[in-house]
Amino acid sequence: MAVQYKFPDKVCISSEDSKNLISRIFVANPAMRITLKEIKSHPWFLKNLPKELREGAQDV
Repeated sequence: MAVQYKFPDKVCISSEDSKNLISRIFVANPAMRITLKEIKSHPWFLKNLPKELREGAQDV
């Protein structure tokens, strides 16, 4: 079963990294869905999270 979603027209998501992360979060099958550990090491997450939060996020 595929999860269907659409971004509102007013939302502009131009980053391929962000699109990739969102598409991996919205996977119906939990076994195939991105894990929290994988999210914390995803390029978009690491690039956009302030340094002080990145260090704490790796411990979660």
